[in-house]
Amino acid sequence: MSKKTLPIITALLLITACLSCQQKPSQPVFSFRHHFINDSLPTGWANGVQSLADYDNDGDMDMTVGSIHRGLFLFRNNGQEWETVKIGDVPITSLGAAPVDIDGDGLTDLVSGGVWYRNEGGDSFSMHMYDSTLTKQQEIHDVIAEDIDNDGNLDIFAAGEKAGFFWYQTSKIPGQIWERTVIYPEHTNWNPRVHGGFSPGGIGDLDGDGDKDIFLAVAWFENQDNGKAWVRRPMDYPELFTGKLPYGKSTRSVILDTDNDGDNDIVFSECDDIYAKVGIFENLKGDASEWKLNFLHQKADGKRCSLHSLRVADFNNDGYLDIITVDQEDMMVNDTTLHSPRWYVFSNTGNGWEEQVLFDIGLGGHDIITGDVDGDGDLDLVSKVWNPWKRSANRGISHADFIENLTINKK
Repeated sequence: MSKKTLPIITALLLITACLSCQQKPSQPVFSFRHHFINDSLPTGWANGVQSLADYDNDGDMDMTVGSIHRGLFLFRNNGQEWETVKIGDVPITSLGAAPVDIDGDGLTDLVSGGVWYRNEGGDSFSMHMYDSTLTKQQEIHDVIAEDIDNDGNLDIFAAGEKAGFFWYQTSKIPGQIWERTVIYPEHTNWNPRVHGGFSPGGIGDLDGDGDKDIFLAVAWFENQDNGKAWVRRPMDYPELFTGKLPYGKSTRSVILDTDNDGDNDIVFSECDDIYAKVGIFENLKGDASEWKLNFLHQKADGKRCSLHSLRVADFNNDGYLDIITVDQEDMMVNDTTLHSPRWYVFSNTGNGWEEQVLFDIGLGGHDIITGDVDGDGDLDLVSKVWNPWKRSANRGISHADFIENLTINKK
């Protein structure tokens, strides 16, 4: 995809087949290759508004990254390299973003904190405010699109420690203010703060009643009336969030059935603090009334930094879920117990989850996104940094990355 490529890094482990017992091989194979999408991000620092979608309708996936400092940029994927185009400003710091066709015209628009960018075709986007109450001093950390009220349209969920925790019914009319429903009125009063929690997939049916609930780091919120009424259900575990918490308590999370027992569990990674852990809240009775906290064993040497990325999918097409995360570069501190930033995969062996290092190349990431970027049928990854790490392999410069999955290679 890109002319600027680091050497291929492949985690190759012996697989032994077990056709009679149909158990997963205990040593799965993963093969990925790193490319730079951009090795000198024009956004500079505090990089958010990250998304992956086909914005120009040419059949492949493009990426956005933006910052309040230098604006929003589209990295157009032309199949060989990534072209950089500035498409707008970022009036409110927004880490998260969601690609959604808001106006139903067949073009993918982009929603971030307080504003949405209407895709006018080509490289043209127009920015429209949908929440006039948000201020420049407030940061929106998590943004997800889900249909919570079952009307067939995607709604927007957002949270920021100073802004609040709410969801919006969207409107396709540019400039119209969207109806906002508050999920938890006391969100800005958490002590310690709750910095983030439900991105990239922490919305799903936890209690088995057929509607979608939401997880946010220290609690899950029960949906009782198509998103109009919510009840907080605490999930307090002293084993979690044991660091100094400079930004408060924070997770990345995904709700799905990890153990094939017919109910949804919660996969999470701790973030925004060092010594982060990855774990699963196992839904013991299927109705979210009882949980078991299972930390995944960190096999690789050294301690982890902030794991501000989480994706759960079958990445090597063996029929079993995998969990991928990566160290956050800018949270690296002068601590000899910390390893330099790496990419990790946890694979379900049938007897637990086994960690492998995918990349140990001096580059970290922040809020990775999955998608078939090169159109070969497997799931690739894209990422960027929030702020650069001065000792990174990219000379301490902000970068965006394409992690090519080589499970299927049609080239």
